[in-house]
Amino acid sequence: MPGTSQYDDQGQSISDANVAWYAGKRLLGQGRTISVNGLAPTTQTLTMVATDYLGRAGSASVSINVVRPGLASSAPLANPGVINSNLVLWLSAETGVVVDTNGLVSAWLDQSGQGNNAMQADPSAQPILVSGSNGSPAVLFGANGNQFLSITGQVLTSQQFTIIAVATDLGTTGNSREIFSSSLNYGPPVSFGVAGASPVSPQFGYELGPSTTVQNSVQSPELVSVLSAFVQQLPDGVMQMTYYQNQRVVATAGSYQNPFGQASPYAIGAQADGSDDNFWRGTLSEILVYNTALSSSELQQVYSYLQTKNDTLPVAPQIDSLQLGVNSVTLHFKTQANRAYVVQYTESLADNPIVWQSLTNLYAMDTNTAMTVSDPLGNSERFYRLMIPAVDQNTNPYAPPLLVTQPATQIGYWSSIYDQATFNGTVLPNGSDTTYWFEYGLDTNYGQATSLVTVSASNTAPVAVSFPQTVLAAQATYHYQLVAFNSSGGDQSFTTPPLPPPPIVQTLAASSVTSNSAVLNGNVYGNGSAISGYFQYGLNTNYSSTTTHFFGSGNPAQDFNEPVAGLAASTTYHYRVVAFNATGQAVGDDVTFNTSASFHHPRSQRQMPQPSPAARQL
Repeated sequence: MPGTSQYDDQGQSISDANVAWYAGKRLLGQGRTISVNGLAPTTQTLTMVATDYLGRAGSASVSINVVRPGLASSAPLANPGVINSNLVLWLSAETGVVVDTNGLVSAWLDQSGQGNNAMQADPSAQPILVSGSNGSPAVLFGANGNQFLSITGQVLTSQQFTIIAVATDLGTTGNSREIFSSSLNYGPPVSFGVAGASPVSPQFGYELGPSTTVQNSVQSPELVSVLSAFVQQLPDGVMQMTYYQNQRVVATAGSYQNPFGQASPYAIGAQADGSDDNFWRGTLSEILVYNTALSSSELQQVYSYLQTKNDTLPVAPQIDSLQLGVNSVTLHFKTQANRAYVVQYTESLADNPIVWQSLTNLYAMDTNTAMTVSDPLGNSERFYRLMIPAVDQNTNPYAPPLLVTQPATQIGYWSSIYDQATFNGTVLPNGSDTTYWFEYGLDTNYGQATSLVTVSASNTAPVAVSFPQTVLAAQATYHYQLVAFNSSGGDQSFTTPPLPPPPIVQTLAASSVTSNSAVLNGNVYGNGSAISGYFQYGLNTNYSSTTTHFFGSGNPAQDFNEPVAGLAASTTYHYRVVAFNATGQAVGDDVTFNTSASFHHPRSQRQMPQPSPAARQL
């Protein structure tokens, strides 16, 4: 592909190193003439971008049509990182896609070696092979109707698994849009995708239980994203799900009640049995499914592999406008999201060479970025530009934040089966707004993460940060670290306490016993955990009645008493104390008491007067 531009408007020469060719945002090569291989069989728009010595960019585009029916490409793929163990499905738009002359996809061949090929014989339901927004091949679903691919084999056999997809969501309705799913006919299905619009929320399964927490919406769904989710079993047996977008935690579910139904068929781009209108609307470039929960380090390897292939490379950044203030200037940039830049200035364009001075580092979180910088103005004139730092991939392109992970606090019981702790640390932003989070897990692979929080760049001293975390396994050693972009605060560990033993109880002798009432007494020690309890009583050790409940703290031991009435006189009663804490219950020994006899006052008999002997003789 030849280009002709050699000089800028000042007559300065433009070298080959400053000329780049893109397909979408995918960098194809540098120089005035390049050779291109591996383009998807579709209409492609190629753009040449030339950048002059001021950082100004000019561009020109050309459209070409690539048609290649049959197997679009059969070239072997590089393994995703080094993670091939338990890989049960691997679909990549770069290879193994069978298309006709119109680009309709009849088969997407599995590269994992497990033979889980995705097929569609009906042309009206076939997706289309296109060039994605970053210039890489992608399979488009929903361009005209409902398209999906079916997998006849059983992909998953373990309740612990990982699903990763490189996707672009173009849906505009509130419907669920499924990327990968199992059938509805065999229990709660595996259904991985997104749902809704403005905001877009994560979609994963139907039986995640009441502890699901959506921490963030799915951001910028129209852009290429790496969406992933995994289910893992915690040490206490509870199954936990975590959903990510580009390594950012979107949602977690602490437990779910039913196992996933994993019998075939499976589907790409729809619910597997087609009964719901949950069709995917957008592109899919790559899908990887593992029959295990990948560790944090394994996920990072796969992410690195995918980002190397799918990262949208930047075109020259631009200063959109500026706004003067009192001894300051606000610059408005057009940038690429999540990329570092350097703001530079010069006071003269006449010098040869021009002397540019670095003013500050900038980390752009979005495509539109505003930044206010100190500028004395005075009688001087300043010119600004935004540059991509020329550093290698192992060097931080801006001054990273300084992080310190500090010991955890408030370690203790949270519920009857879980513990809790608060993660702590300090963040020094170092001149840029800093987004941080905590990673934690049972080893230094971590595997779980908290939600994201931002500390303002205006903080010039370390800022104390913390995050309370519940649903921790009891009597387990956890590792955690404070993390921000390009920096971490070092590992800390703590051990959660064992759950408390059941309470210690003692049934005490009854008091205030009458013929029809008594006061039942007991002593309870909660072993450090709050307690509740009651007394059981009756005519034998089967008991038949209970008192109202009493409540108390876990420490120290406490006496409790409950009055009972309506008892029978001259009767032997059995009773005992029963108490509960967060772990379980304890039952006291049986104790008896005897009600007293009833006291009756006999009614007096009225005596008739007796006649005297003399009277009887009359």
